[in-house]
Amino acid sequence: MTNYDSYIKEFLIKNKEVSLEKIGKLSLKGNAAINENDIAIQAGFLSFQYNRKAETTPELVTFITEKTGKNKILVASDIESYLEQARQFINIGRPYEMEGVAVIAINNSGDYELRQDDSVFLGEDMLTREKHVKHTRRRSAKRGSGRKKVLTFFAFLIIIIVLGVIGWGGYTMFIEKSFPWMETDTTTQIIAPATIDTSHTVQSPSVQSVDIKSDSIMCKYIFETTKLLSRAQNRFAQLKSFGDHVEMDTVRRDTTNIYHLFYKMKRLPADTARVRDSLQKYLQLKVRIVTVNN
Repeated sequence: MTNYDSYIKEFLIKNKEVSLEKIGKLSLKGNAAINENDIAIQAGFLSFQYNRKAETTPELVTFITEKTGKNKILVASDIESYLEQARQFINIGRPYEMEGVAVIAINNSGDYELRQDDSVFLGEDMLTREKHVKHTRRRSAKRGSGRKKVLTFFAFLIIIIVLGVIGWGGYTMFIEKSFPWMETDTTTQIIAPATIDTSHTVQSPSVQSVDIKSDSIMCKYIFETTKLLSRAQNRFAQLKSFGDHVEMDTVRRDTTNIYHLFYKMKRLPADTARVRDSLQKYLQLKVRIVTVNN
């Protein structure tokens, strides 16, 4: 997932304040002389107001969309997931650093607060910048060591899991994780939430009705796979509100549900690649094709 810290910092400097969903509002105090080329925002220049009912500033989504050139709906969903992960990190007692912006942590009362002692000071001269670089490198080295231990643990865990799976489903696991170009659909269709808006009729550029011939095949064009039901439902509702004929299904893997978002269309085999390319251009996401048994 994209790291939005630099965009949040740039937006905050330009607009003096920004609201982050279920976290609160960050504001620059007075007429702080800060620009986007500075290393970080000095703690003394920044104020934070915790608000568990806060909503992300809409202009921030527009700002990032213009900067990245991505689809606005997808950017909004990505920011929502990004901030959700930030909150999860804070809620387990680990200070969350928005690089160059602020360090936010949870206090004994369960409220979020700005940790000024952890904040990186604004460097206007070369000496300050050099100290900041050394400080950042020391923190990165510590993080790197911790990540290496975590990666080693997960690598060992994966090896154990793979060895266990080989006895009863190694081949199936390999086929499933290899993402073949064309595969047989064995998923279970689920019903979309009843509150989703379906009043619009505008379709995406690639989902226009065509004449169906007898040798056509039914395919799913899957563009997103996630373990989060809330993320899948939000993305589903957003695209539905634009009139897209998007569908959603679920697959049970061990104890986890995997949710797929896709377009389902019947086309000639020779046209499937063209439809996929059109959808990838429309969504700005990688799309894979899955055939559906009649």
